[in-house]
Amino acid sequence: MIIGIDFDGVLFDTESFFRTYAEIFDIMHNGTGMVACDELRAEKSYAWGKDMFDEYIQGCLLESEKKAQIMPYAKEIIDMLISEGHSFVGISSRGILDKEEIEITKERLKSEGIVLKKILFCQSDKLKACLDEKVDVMIEDFYDIVDKLSDNGITCLYFKDIVTKSFEKDNVVEVKNWGEVYRAILKLSKN
Repeated sequence: MIIGIDFDGVLFDTESFFRTYAEIFDIMHNGTGMVACDELRAEKSYAWGKDMFDEYIQGCLLESEKKAQIMPYAKEIIDMLISEGHSFVGISSRGILDKEEIEITKERLKSEGIVLKKILFCQSDKLKACLDEKVDVMIEDFYDIVDKLSDNGITCLYFKDIVTKSFEKDNVVEVKNWGEVYRAILKLSKN
């Protein structure tokens, strides 16, 4: 199988950085706190305007991408799946906000020893990327993207964050860790 993989919130635990920095940033700017607990994106969960969000992103984006830990057992599971004949294509929006994200990501993957068949950066349309790459299953954490992909026939492993809402679709499997990713892919590859 060809497995598409997102980076933030799937391979790297950047969401913990983003959430913590968002709370501190909101306090420092006399914000009122979180207003939408089920939103992954800080600008919606804190109801910030564009200027506030831009300042927030500028303060934490690159730092989080440099420092965020690899999700537990992600590398080991990727290596096992590759040894079983599967291949991985990185499909990420990284690079859209800041081109430096691309080099940071390449360096992080190299230093962690994670080898992907191909990496597509600056992807604002992950559906097109999945179709072009003939992805069998996409591992993604962003609700709206999973919704769009699954509505267009792409099987998704929804790496569900603690704050996001659930899915009830036949071609969406919710996973919370890389052990569950492995189990889901083994099951999908048997079908």
